[in-house]
Amino acid sequence: MVSASCGSPLPTSGSRPVRPSTTYRGKELRPGPSADRNHTLKEYIRENAETGYHFVGTCRMGSGPDAVVDGELRVRGIEGLRVVDASVMPEATNGNTNAPTIMIAERAADLINGRSMKASIVPTFQTEASQRCYAATEGV
Repeated sequence: MVSASCGSPLPTSGSRPVRPSTTYRGKELRPGPSADRNHTLKEYIRENAETGYHFVGTCRMGSGPDAVVDGELRVRGIEGLRVVDASVMPEATNGNTNAPTIMIAERAADLINGRSMKASIVPTFQTEASQRCYAATEGV
């Protein structure tokens, strides 16, 4: 027998101790103790499983032949229809898709209302070095 840190002996399987998991967890809540057959477990999984992924990339934006929407979010070949959601993103972001989707919607609102985005009105953070570099190249 191997001794646990509290001094009580642990059963062993060969040379490895077997830790009883019931010591550290409560009773099973879902699917419940009655779901002891593979069929019952598979049924529970089918009814309750969800993905943790956000759907993106199903309406690729771009200029290539496989792009569904153009750079102004217009569906190619269908007049008056735009796609304004995460599906235009080429791939999932590292974080939640909420903020990028809001930005896509904001941009779409500007496009629909005919507002253009000029570099001079877009606030950006610039270091002194980048400001000097910009000033040196201005007018080139």
